[in-house]
Amino acid sequence: MKFEDAQQNMNLAYFGGGTGVLVSGLVWCIAGFVALLHSNQSSMLTLFFGGMFIHPLAMLLSKALKRSGNHDPKNPLGKLALESTIILFVGLFLAFYVAKLQAEWFYSIMLMIIGVRYLVFNTLYGMKVYWILGVSLMFSGMYCIKCQFCNRRLYWRDNRNSICASNICPIERYSFKNRITSSYNRKIVCSWSYPSAWYTAKAC
Repeated sequence: MKFEDAQQNMNLAYFGGGTGVLVSGLVWCIAGFVALLHSNQSSMLTLFFGGMFIHPLAMLLSKALKRSGNHDPKNPLGKLALESTIILFVGLFLAFYVAKLQAEWFYSIMLMIIGVRYLVFNTLYGMKVYWILGVSLMFSGMYCIKCQFCNRRLYWRDNRNSICASNICPIERYSFKNRITSSYNRKIVCSWSYPSAWYTAKAC
């Protein structure tokens, strides 16, 4: 099978990947509503388990739109589609562990990972629109992380004088005791006498 024929077969079978993008967007919307109504942890689990159903639902939707929903078994690009899912598993692993330190970064990392995978879709379907979509997702994730980091720096600058007491500033509470980290200079780590809270402290 020629490369162009393989791309055409994938394009016809899965509606150019459009059904997968649509289902993926719906899963992200549901995860967003769960975050608003419940918690970030529930939203992460919704995105994780919902992601498992993206491909099956995309296949059903393709069939509903009079497409086969299955590529030719001899199509060499089918292996590439399967192998590209490894990117998602690696991204989920990184995102979940980063979320233990900074929960807000989970979604940003997932945006970047999905953006990287969409770049592969250009090869699968022969549609350069996936380059635009992939780059847009990657830069959106980077921008979100940058904004969150900048907002935190502004918080330190604006509140440094107001929260100082006895030459010690309570900086940030963590849900665990033994891992307290800070990216700021002149830092000390201490336990302050607040109920069930450990603080990273900084000399004022």
